[in-house]
Amino acid sequence: MKKFYTFLCAALVACSASATGLLKFNKVDAQKNLRSVSFVQATAKKAPAQITPAAGTNFTISVSEITATGASVSITPAEENQTYLATVLEKSVIEGFEDDAALVAEVKSEMDDLIEYYTQYGYTVSYADFCYTGADVMPVSSLDPETEYAVIAYGIDTETAAATTAVEAAYFTTTEAAQSENVLTLTYEDGKLYVKTTTNDPWIYIPESVAEYNKYQADLSQESVNAEMDDWAYTLDYYGVSDVFTFTGDQTIDLNEVYSNYFSSAGLVAGTEYMVLAAGYADGLRTTDATYITFTYGEGEGETGGETGGEDGPFGMVITVSDITSSSAVVSVSPSDNTTYYYFDVMTVDELMEYDGAADLSADYKAYFDEAIEYYAQYGYSLSYTDFASQGDDNYTFEDLEAGTYVAFAYAMDVTTGLATEDAKLVVKTFTIESDGGGETPEPEGEFAATIEVSDISATEATVSVTPADETQAYYYEVLDEETFAEYPTAATLSAALKESFDYYIELYAQYGYELSYSDFASTGADNYTFTGLTPGAKYTVAAYAMSTSTGLATSELLTKEFSTLEGVDSDNEIGLSYANGVITITTTNDDPYFMIMETKAEYDSYEDDLSDDSLLDEIKSWLDLTDAYGYTQYFTNSGNQTLDVNEFWTTYFSEDDLEEGQYILLVAPYSGYINGAVKYILFDYTVDGITNVKVYDNLSDAKLIKNGQVVIRHNNKLFNTKGIQVK
Repeated sequence: MKKFYTFLCAALVACSASATGLLKFNKVDAQKNLRSVSFVQATAKKAPAQITPAAGTNFTISVSEITATGASVSITPAEENQTYLATVLEKSVIEGFEDDAALVAEVKSEMDDLIEYYTQYGYTVSYADFCYTGADVMPVSSLDPETEYAVIAYGIDTETAAATTAVEAAYFTTTEAAQSENVLTLTYEDGKLYVKTTTNDPWIYIPESVAEYNKYQADLSQESVNAEMDDWAYTLDYYGVSDVFTFTGDQTIDLNEVYSNYFSSAGLVAGTEYMVLAAGYADGLRTTDATYITFTYGEGEGETGGETGGEDGPFGMVITVSDITSSSAVVSVSPSDNTTYYYFDVMTVDELMEYDGAADLSADYKAYFDEAIEYYAQYGYSLSYTDFASQGDDNYTFEDLEAGTYVAFAYAMDVTTGLATEDAKLVVKTFTIESDGGGETPEPEGEFAATIEVSDISATEATVSVTPADETQAYYYEVLDEETFAEYPTAATLSAALKESFDYYIELYAQYGYELSYSDFASTGADNYTFTGLTPGAKYTVAAYAMSTSTGLATSELLTKEFSTLEGVDSDNEIGLSYANGVITITTTNDDPYFMIMETKAEYDSYEDDLSDDSLLDEIKSWLDLTDAYGYTQYFTNSGNQTLDVNEFWTTYFSEDDLEEGQYILLVAPYSGYINGAVKYILFDYTVDGITNVKVYDNLSDAKLIKNGQVVIRHNNKLFNTKGIQVK
């Protein structure tokens, strides 16, 4: 029942290729979802201009919906099946080329670079992937305001990238970026930011330490403040959280709460100098000069004069427990001294009785903190004891509690040691979780009138189509393997388990300002979904039920349909592994794909007991679950002979830092949506001078993947499923 702070970090980072050169319409980037765009410090408010289509010999080009930062380009070739390349360039760039041939040569060079780049990550890309055939409409963004651009197009030979027609162009100019007249006035008092505005135009703000600001900006000039605000605006927009920091009109903002929710679990740190930047903001862009305010937190913030009452602790602390249900409770802690670091959690009375006070208890928590710090360090994240501590008022909803008597407790924490302070004593508050009468949800009555069809069945995939008799009826459907269906055989048990998953996502998205409801997980009318990651040659059950969008639970009995996946096909690909001069060479006997992953031996040992067949299969299966969950399996799947620079592989996908000296392991296995061949690994000691003690493992001759995650899996006590969450 431990309360762990949620660290927002990606387990893996997909490599992003930015089309910053001539290829503004980079179809390959768009298809691979890898494109990033540059930031423009303005936004358009004026009505878009229109441009008369350019009547060329080979192409008709028109530009519409022109703003300060974007436009819509339409190109129609004279010959209906003409293959061509199109892009948008500043007019000054066009004028820099001696002739058409020079421009075409430069475009070819950029395509060559991108083809080489994508090849590193298992993509087969050709010149044709960058081109268009027939009439097309292409949106373009990230342009500069009040700048003249040229849309160019020319026929292309997709084998050689040579031009087959003259280069034709149409010119347009982006509009002026109108600035907001909103004037923002910032004041600070007792941990709160007060913002006054003169118009109702939207604005954005960001809090950060002055030390953080100084890392990136040389001074507090208007130019530097604007640059910092622009960087933050782009970052917030890139990660999809700009809405959380965007407001209209006057506002009062609790900075400590914001900081603890989005930047550090400890919130603002006493004695630290902070600043808040704010500016007009619309469509991802700053629309006014940025303004700022600085303050030092901890000088009188939150003082209560010692009036703590209730559970008065050794440093003036009150613990309250509220919103108690049959499985959860909200614990709130309010210290009189907001500068004091502390830790709080919940245990049963029996569990807490095993410890001899705060010092003994905190030693166990320190061990957990140390383990988490070491784990995240492997992925380049630097954590400290401060990240686990609280400061000021804090609360947490403890879930999955069973019936019984519990103790909410807290102790003052030394963030330099991770232990309780020398004089710390436990502050406690007991509460009781009452039984809900056995925890069983009554079985709903009545049938779910619908038809279920299963098609396109392969070894690892199947498409399920559901057509309800009542098109207005909300319902949910899932695919269950035999073991899972045996565990959740009724609509009541299955919908109760899935409701846990819905509740988890609703709470998770709420942290970032998104409002979800049970209706976002339900279907209405005819629906279909292709379930992937299934086990070859296995029996499955499609389970569907009418669903209440107010409770998230079933309102009918289960409607089911059974099917079996096709048998998997074993690969006869014989994979060889060898090492020389910092490079692992992978040789194959055919082009069957394979999956590979690399980790420290210490991390492997933290999950697996040994290097047995079962352990190796379990480890590579866990990695597949992780990469599948984040959509990154493709980056670790290759075919044919490969050379792998181990340090480059490590820094590309696992850490920002180079490999350190130590023992590492590379796992490789044939993979066609499931492990269908022998698993090998190389175990090596890495040193700055190279790799020694290389061992090649190969004795899993009849390996087949029993892939976890095919239907419903348990992860951190939450229910996840292959269908996933489809937010409408």
